[in-house]
Amino acid sequence: MNAIYTTSGYSLTVQGDVATLTNGVKTQTMPLRHGTDEIPAALAAALRKAGQRPADYFCVAGRYVLRRAALSAWTAAVDARIAERHAEKAAKDAVLTADIATRGQRALVLHGSYLLNSSLVYVRPMDEAEAARFAPELRATGKVAMGEWTSIAAPVAQAFLAGRPRQNDGWLPGCESAVILISEAEWNALIEGEAARVEAARAARAEKEAAEAARIEAARQQAEQTGEPVEVEKSMDECDGTASDCSFDLVRRMIRGNGERFVLRTHCH
Repeated sequence: MNAIYTTSGYSLTVQGDVATLTNGVKTQTMPLRHGTDEIPAALAAALRKAGQRPADYFCVAGRYVLRRAALSAWTAAVDARIAERHAEKAAKDAVLTADIATRGQRALVLHGSYLLNSSLVYVRPMDEAEAARFAPELRATGKVAMGEWTSIAAPVAQAFLAGRPRQNDGWLPGCESAVILISEAEWNALIEGEAARVEAARAARAEKEAAEAARIEAARQQAEQTGEPVEVEKSMDECDGTASDCSFDLVRRMIRGNGERFVLRTHCH
């Protein structure tokens, strides 16, 4: 453990993502996270009951308090651990990138119940030790996923598969799956197809929202011209309980000329 702060009465040490506070008799562990000035009311009340000022403390993870004198050392320790974890991830990513470059194969993977989900991911053949866990007839086609998965919507994947012969190059452990090895050009085409689908959906949503806004504005202008509220939407709903022996209500959403909206509810019994 690495001691980051020591004073008369207690010491604070860190190891990995965990900090330990001890006074020689009692020990308290807590997550190594950035502290905050916001101390929950219950903790603040407990400090006051013990004769302490909450302003002399900072809070960690909403559950622990430390003396403010330790804040700079605590913050430095958290920042150092964050930098360490970033370095660890970068090292792992570099190893994975090198492994993908050496053994990775581009694949479209159909997975999940009834193979309804589809994703792009690099795969590699199972090594001998990995394959030994499975039945002999499955070992030759077993694959291992490498790195991140990129989700591809069903319409994009189905359009791609419709234009090629039926193919199944293997399976992945842990889920119902079918691995289809593809070329770099096919990989890129699927990514472009998914991006185009997302953009088309975004444009359609924006067009729908603009049309709805225009409809509401037209109703507002009509209300402004006539001086009477205009209905913008109506639907049937369960009775709100304000009338006896009523099962359903007609709900009308209205707008006034000043843009104010309100609801008219009619009991239909």
